[in-house]
Amino acid sequence: MLNERKPKRPAVRLMCRTRRTAMSLVELIVVVSLLGIFAGAAMMRLGRSTFGDTGAKFEASVLTNAISLAQASAVRTGQTHGVVLSRSQAIGNVWSTVRRESGDIRHTIDEHLVHTDVEVVTQQSEVWFDFEGHGTAPFTVVFRGPNRQYKVDVVPFSQSVRVNEL
Repeated sequence: MLNERKPKRPAVRLMCRTRRTAMSLVELIVVVSLLGIFAGAAMMRLGRSTFGDTGAKFEASVLTNAISLAQASAVRTGQTHGVVLSRSQAIGNVWSTVRRESGDIRHTIDEHLVHTDVEVVTQQSEVWFDFEGHGTAPFTVVFRGPNRQYKVDVVPFSQSVRVNEL
Protein backbone atom coordinates (compact mmCIF):
# COMPACT_ATOMS: atom_id res chain seq x y z
CA MET A 1 0.00 0.00 0.00
CA LEU A 2 2.85 2.31 0.37
CA ASN A 3 3.69 2.06 -3.27
CA GLU A 4 0.16 2.59 -4.42
CA ARG A 5 -0.35 5.61 -6.47
CA LYS A 6 -3.41 7.67 -6.29
CA PRO A 7 -5.07 8.27 -9.60
CA LYS A 8 -4.33 11.77 -10.88
CA ARG A 9 -7.16 14.14 -11.08
CA PRO A 10 -7.65 15.85 -14.38
CA ALA A 11 -6.18 19.30 -14.22
CA VAL A 12 -8.82 21.94 -14.04
CA ARG A 13 -7.87 25.08 -15.80
CA LEU A 14 -9.46 28.12 -14.49
CA MET A 15 -10.32 30.76 -16.97
CA CYS A 16 -8.81 33.80 -15.51
CA ARG A 17 -8.62 37.19 -17.11
CA THR A 18 -5.21 38.51 -17.87
CA ARG A 19 -4.51 42.15 -18.43
CA ARG A 20 -3.29 43.06 -21.87
CA THR A 21 -1.08 46.06 -22.18
CA ALA A 22 -0.41 46.10 -25.92
CA MET A 23 -2.01 45.32 -29.25
CA SER A 24 -1.34 42.05 -30.98
CA LEU A 25 0.36 42.02 -34.36
CA VAL A 26 -2.86 41.09 -36.16
CA GLU A 27 -4.71 44.01 -34.59
CA LEU A 28 -1.91 46.35 -35.57
CA ILE A 29 -1.96 45.13 -39.19
CA VAL A 30 -5.73 45.59 -39.37
CA VAL A 31 -5.52 49.14 -38.03
CA VAL A 32 -2.74 50.15 -40.44
CA SER A 33 -4.61 48.58 -43.37
CA LEU A 34 -7.77 50.47 -42.52
CA LEU A 35 -5.86 53.74 -42.25
CA GLY A 36 -4.38 53.11 -45.69
CA ILE A 37 -7.78 52.40 -47.20
CA PHE A 38 -9.26 55.54 -45.64
CA ALA A 39 -6.34 57.68 -46.85
CA GLY A 40 -6.67 56.31 -50.39
CA ALA A 41 -10.41 56.97 -50.42
CA ALA A 42 -9.89 60.51 -49.14
CA MET A 43 -7.22 61.17 -51.77
CA MET A 44 -9.51 60.01 -54.58
CA ARG A 45 -12.48 61.91 -53.21
CA LEU A 46 -10.80 65.21 -52.44
CA GLY A 47 -8.14 65.26 -55.15
CA ARG A 48 -4.43 65.93 -55.26
CA SER A 49 -4.69 69.70 -54.89
CA THR A 50 -6.29 69.38 -51.46
CA PHE A 51 -3.30 67.55 -50.01
CA GLY A 52 -0.69 69.78 -51.59
CA ASP A 53 0.67 70.42 -55.03
CA THR A 54 3.11 67.59 -55.52
CA GLY A 55 3.27 67.81 -59.32
CA ALA A 56 5.52 70.86 -59.56
CA LYS A 57 7.77 69.59 -56.76
CA PHE A 58 8.07 66.18 -58.44
CA GLU A 59 8.96 67.71 -61.83
CA ALA A 60 11.58 69.98 -60.22
CA SER A 61 13.06 66.99 -58.41
CA VAL A 62 13.20 64.86 -61.56
CA LEU A 63 14.84 67.67 -63.57
CA THR A 64 17.39 68.22 -60.78
CA ASN A 65 18.27 64.52 -60.87
CA ALA A 66 18.65 64.64 -64.65
CA ILE A 67 20.92 67.69 -64.42
CA SER A 68 23.05 65.93 -61.81
CA LEU A 69 23.21 62.84 -64.05
CA ALA A 70 24.35 64.93 -67.03
CA GLN A 71 26.96 66.65 -64.87
CA ALA A 72 28.31 63.36 -63.50
CA SER A 73 28.32 61.76 -66.96
CA ALA A 74 30.32 64.67 -68.36
CA VAL A 75 32.94 64.25 -65.65
CA ARG A 76 33.01 60.46 -65.97
CA THR A 77 33.26 60.26 -69.77
CA GLY A 78 35.01 63.52 -70.60
CA GLN A 79 32.33 64.32 -73.20
CA THR A 80 29.90 67.22 -73.07
CA HIS A 81 26.52 66.29 -71.60
CA GLY A 82 23.47 68.42 -71.05
CA VAL A 83 19.75 68.78 -70.60
CA VAL A 84 17.61 70.12 -73.44
CA LEU A 85 14.06 71.41 -72.95
CA SER A 86 11.62 71.37 -75.85
CA ARG A 87 7.96 72.16 -76.28
CA SER A 88 5.64 70.40 -78.69
CA GLN A 89 2.01 71.21 -79.44
CA ALA A 90 1.22 67.51 -79.71
CA ILE A 91 2.83 66.18 -76.53
CA GLY A 92 3.67 69.22 -74.36
CA ASN A 93 6.91 69.98 -72.52
CA VAL A 94 9.71 67.42 -72.76
CA TRP A 95 13.27 67.51 -71.46
CA SER A 96 16.03 65.20 -72.60
CA THR A 97 19.39 64.25 -71.15
CA VAL A 98 21.78 64.43 -74.11
CA ARG A 99 25.42 63.56 -74.89
CA ARG A 100 27.04 65.87 -77.44
CA GLU A 101 29.95 64.62 -79.52
CA SER A 102 32.19 66.37 -82.02
CA GLY A 103 30.38 67.82 -84.99
CA ASP A 104 27.37 68.65 -82.81
CA ILE A 105 26.10 65.07 -82.97
CA ARG A 106 23.60 64.56 -80.16
CA HIS A 107 22.66 61.24 -78.57
CA THR A 108 19.60 61.20 -76.33
CA ILE A 109 20.21 59.29 -73.09
CA ASP A 110 16.87 59.87 -71.36
CA GLU A 111 13.60 61.71 -72.01
CA HIS A 112 10.87 62.88 -69.66
CA LEU A 113 7.40 64.22 -70.46
CA VAL A 114 6.34 66.94 -68.01
CA HIS A 115 2.89 66.41 -66.48
CA THR A 116 0.15 68.54 -68.06
CA ASP A 117 -0.83 70.12 -64.69
CA VAL A 118 2.59 71.77 -64.49
CA GLU A 119 3.60 74.83 -66.50
CA VAL A 120 7.29 75.17 -67.41
CA VAL A 121 8.83 78.65 -67.68
CA THR A 122 12.42 79.17 -68.81
CA GLN A 123 14.52 81.62 -70.78
CA GLN A 124 17.07 79.05 -71.90
CA SER A 125 16.26 75.81 -73.63
CA GLU A 126 19.45 73.93 -72.75
CA VAL A 127 22.34 73.64 -70.33
CA TRP A 128 25.65 71.88 -71.05
CA PHE A 129 28.40 70.57 -68.78
CA ASP A 130 32.06 70.25 -69.74
CA PHE A 131 34.51 67.53 -68.73
CA GLU A 132 34.99 69.18 -65.31
CA GLY A 133 31.25 69.28 -64.60
CA HIS A 134 30.96 73.06 -64.93
CA GLY A 135 27.78 74.50 -66.40
CA THR A 136 28.47 76.60 -69.47
CA ALA A 137 25.68 79.16 -68.93
CA PRO A 138 23.19 80.17 -66.24
CA PHE A 139 20.09 78.01 -66.42
CA THR A 140 16.81 78.61 -64.60
CA VAL A 141 13.56 76.69 -64.89
CA VAL A 142 10.37 77.47 -62.98
CA PHE A 143 7.71 74.79 -62.54
CA ARG A 144 4.27 76.24 -61.77
CA GLY A 145 1.63 73.93 -60.38
CA PRO A 146 -1.93 74.85 -59.37
CA ASN A 147 -0.84 75.90 -55.85
CA ARG A 148 2.96 75.99 -55.69
CA GLN A 149 6.00 76.93 -57.76
CA TYR A 150 9.53 75.58 -57.69
CA LYS A 151 12.65 77.06 -59.27
CA VAL A 152 15.65 75.01 -60.42
CA ASP A 153 18.93 76.95 -60.82
CA VAL A 154 22.22 75.84 -62.33
CA VAL A 155 25.04 78.23 -61.44
CA PRO A 156 27.66 78.48 -64.21
CA PHE A 157 31.27 77.55 -63.50
CA SER A 158 30.30 75.87 -60.30
CA GLN A 159 28.86 72.50 -59.66
CA SER A 160 25.77 73.65 -57.81
CA VAL A 161 22.17 72.86 -58.70
CA ARG A 162 19.59 74.44 -56.42
CA VAL A 163 15.84 73.92 -56.00
CA ASN A 164 13.78 76.54 -54.19
CA GLU A 165 10.07 76.90 -53.53
CA LEU A 166 8.81 80.30 -54.64
